[in-house]
Amino acid sequence: MKIEINVLPDTEKEKIKEEKKIGFALKLAFSFIAVLLLLNATLFFVQITLRIEYQAAKKSSETTSAKNIGKENQLKEVFEATNSQVANFSRIKSNIPNWARVLVRISELCPRGIRMNQFSADGTNLKISGFSKTRDDFIDFQNKLKLEGFQFSIDISNLVASQNFNFDLDLNIPQDYLIRN
Repeated sequence: MKIEINVLPDTEKEKIKEEKKIGFALKLAFSFIAVLLLLNATLFFVQITLRIEYQAAKKSSETTSAKNIGKENQLKEVFEATNSQVANFSRIKSNIPNWARVLVRISELCPRGIRMNQFSADGTNLKISGFSKTRDDFIDFQNKLKLEGFQFSIDISNLVASQNFNFDLDLNIPQDYLIRN
């Protein structure tokens, strides 16, 4: 058992209380500073780690960007070459006669009494060989061709017989007619 006797004067007691309060305040301040220093050290290490990771990511990004720029330039060249080829193809296609359309149109203009046996084309010239049952059917066919814009010379030998005769027509087809779609 311990007995405490209070023999100190009041001024001393106040002094001791103040020292305890100051000691507690100092302990609290040192604890707070220690916590702040520990937090600061932790943040410093996190900052160093993040800076290292940032620099690594930046180098990787620069390397990837350089590679992508190279690939982008290659793709740009490929697209330009492809576009050039498509333009050339379109230009060539536009200059190729559309014979199928011409032949379909001629067959639409052909009367029932006309039978076409042979076609031969050379540039803008088309030679048609065929058979006509009557001269009127043949003349009707020639008139329809003229109205459509085909040019040809009239061969008298095609008009000598009045029925059941073979004919040859040398058509000159307008350039724009061949190229139109």
